[in-house]
Amino acid sequence: LEGEGVNIVEYSLLKYRVDDYVLPAATLRPETVFGVTNLWLNPEVDYVVAEVGSENWVVSEEGLKKLENQNFDIGEVSELDEQLIGKEVEAPLIDKKVPILPASFVDPSNATGIVYSVPSHAPYDYMALVELQNNTERLEEFDIDPKEIKQIEPVSLIELSDYGESPAIDVVEREDITSQEDSQLKEATEEIYQKEFSKGVVRDWVDEYGGMKVSKAKDEVHRDLQIHDEGSLLHEFSEKPVICRCGTKCLVKIVEDQWFLNYSNSDWKEKAKVCLSRMDLIPPETRAQFEYTIDWLEEWPCTRKVGMGTPAPWDTSWVIESLSDSTIYMIYYTIAHILEDIDFEKLTDKVFDYVFLGLGGSDSLSEESGIEKDKLEEMRQQVDYWYPLDYRLSANELISNHLTFHIFHHVALFNADKWPQGIASFGMALLEGNKMSSSKGNIIPINEATEKYGADAVRLYLTSGVEPWQDFDWQVQEAKAMVKHINRFFDYAQEAIELPETEKPELKVPDRWILSRLQEHIQRTTESLEKFETRKASQHAFFFMMQDFRWYMNRTKKSDRRNWVLKKLFDAWIRLLTPFIPHVCEELWEKNGKEEFISKADWPEVEEEFIDEIAEFTEDYLRSVKDDVSKILEVTEIDQPKNISLFVAEDWKRNVYQMALTEMKEEKVELGELIEKAKEEFSNVPPAKLVDFLKEAVEEIRQMPEEKMTILGENELDEVEIVSNVTDFLEERFDAKTVDVWEADDSDRYDPEDRANRSIPFKPAIYVE
Repeated sequence: LEGEGVNIVEYSLLKYRVDDYVLPAATLRPETVFGVTNLWLNPEVDYVVAEVGSENWVVSEEGLKKLENQNFDIGEVSELDEQLIGKEVEAPLIDKKVPILPASFVDPSNATGIVYSVPSHAPYDYMALVELQNNTERLEEFDIDPKEIKQIEPVSLIELSDYGESPAIDVVEREDITSQEDSQLKEATEEIYQKEFSKGVVRDWVDEYGGMKVSKAKDEVHRDLQIHDEGSLLHEFSEKPVICRCGTKCLVKIVEDQWFLNYSNSDWKEKAKVCLSRMDLIPPETRAQFEYTIDWLEEWPCTRKVGMGTPAPWDTSWVIESLSDSTIYMIYYTIAHILEDIDFEKLTDKVFDYVFLGLGGSDSLSEESGIEKDKLEEMRQQVDYWYPLDYRLSANELISNHLTFHIFHHVALFNADKWPQGIASFGMALLEGNKMSSSKGNIIPINEATEKYGADAVRLYLTSGVEPWQDFDWQVQEAKAMVKHINRFFDYAQEAIELPETEKPELKVPDRWILSRLQEHIQRTTESLEKFETRKASQHAFFFMMQDFRWYMNRTKKSDRRNWVLKKLFDAWIRLLTPFIPHVCEELWEKNGKEEFISKADWPEVEEEFIDEIAEFTEDYLRSVKDDVSKILEVTEIDQPKNISLFVAEDWKRNVYQMALTEMKEEKVELGELIEKAKEEFSNVPPAKLVDFLKEAVEEIRQMPEEKMTILGENELDEVEIVSNVTDFLEERFDAKTVDVWEADDSDRYDPEDRANRSIPFKPAIYVE
């Protein structure tokens, strides 16, 4: 549930001794022992005393479990019945005693629950020491003399360029950190650790290790600790918590006689890379992660002693761990229906060698196994028909293991013609921004979701929220809204189905536009589904199509022509939505008098005859005019305009605009070149006026989509006629008394604020009164 893919790191256990006890403090930086000032114990933690070999170790209860799982020789265990805080311990490798001090920040689940303090090189230790030195009451609780603790000074043992004597203190003061609770301490610790490890040098005063790089000293000190029986080794997770799917916290366990899959084999890796190079990966960006994983994988422990799973055939005392298992089960699906009628005892290795690999012959195998020849051949045919696997669909967090194993195992077992052809990696599910987790109770079972919202609403919501490889955040209000969207669609579709049948009429611009938009959405939906882009597909199939449908209904009135268009539209639209809302579509299909299931109907195809770029340009142009008028009304706070005047650019502007459009479409042209050419061709236009217009026109054209440039460049469009045909629509839309269309140079135009001069082709100037 948590911690997928974390690494296991090696901690050094340093043996601090007091009386007859060993206090093993864990660290990733054993070389820092030369700068130790004290030991930290948490007074709220119940520590135990455990016989480890011939020594009595003091550790937390959680630490004891780790020792037990890592093959330490554990004998009798008892509670620690005396107070160690306030005493002094002998530090390993150095002739020095340091006090044991109280610290509530010590986590008993981290390693052994015992920490040693190096305030010069650990920001957390420095802040803890400073706060404790100023907390007299806390020290007196344990009969510790505050004056002695005040005298503790940080000990610097690592020299680091760009920092002073004590790098940890430098960064704490630089960031103005004044409390252990400051979140900046984590970043400060990472900064010091990384820089000291990569660039730090042990100071000369440290015997044997002085002048040595920290990266080398770390290993040398760890080795010497073990040689002198002053230390040991403990394995821990690099990040925590790590929680099993059953809800249990995980520990690192050392297993004897473990079985491994040898992914380090170079020939095997090469075959896996060849397979990967031929695969279609969804999304394509995952290829780098797969390539990295193939290179990174070495020996992988593939068995375990506890838990559910398949017993290892070579040793049934072991269970194959889940990530290594279930990597080729999909080939089993190809024959599962046939195996139901076959005695499992007859299913020998030779049977599967024949069925899966084509080895041997059906005649001799039938006689030997007792399985009918026709069933053997049928299974072989099923495998050949269905395999190779087109796509494996799984979670993207499994790329670093299970999905890459899927590739390795296929290339190991099958010939190249049976290797998988694609993998689609999906994101995780969130609930109101938090990762869904059954152990935490924040999960929505699919059966409960479908019962509450309906299967189609759940399907449409899941497919439309994000692309499959992105994390999906389930929001209750959005799920409820999806139900309303589908109900609205159902009502619209039912009304269209009930319309009377009519002969195909002569179509007007809005009719040609909606049918052309339908072709666009069919094409985009189909292309997106082929690429697993379910969000893009559902956006086109449902939401964008719905927007276009509403615009069309606003642009047209009831008529036989609209009836014909709507019936044609919904016949394709319902089929287009079947993958997303199949139950609703089946119901509508039946209401439409269809006898076969819609799932068996032909998928809608693009009808070239209904693609109309001019109609689409015209309606897009009208929408832009409508939007511009809306903005003006909003800014001027005019509720009901008396008059809306639209001024269409005059002839010379259209001609100059066409020239600029042609030149810019063919090649990249500088503004200066266009101005010079325009001055030659349009000498009757005042130069200053020409230059001002060209600057504005060029800026407009540079932002123009290529499709629009093509339409304007290859077609003669009458802008005045286009706008004049929709004045009734604009009057009704804005509740205006009149909408007038003028050419910008018309001397009779009504233009009290001289707005006409601002017009450019297909962007009329507007005056609202």
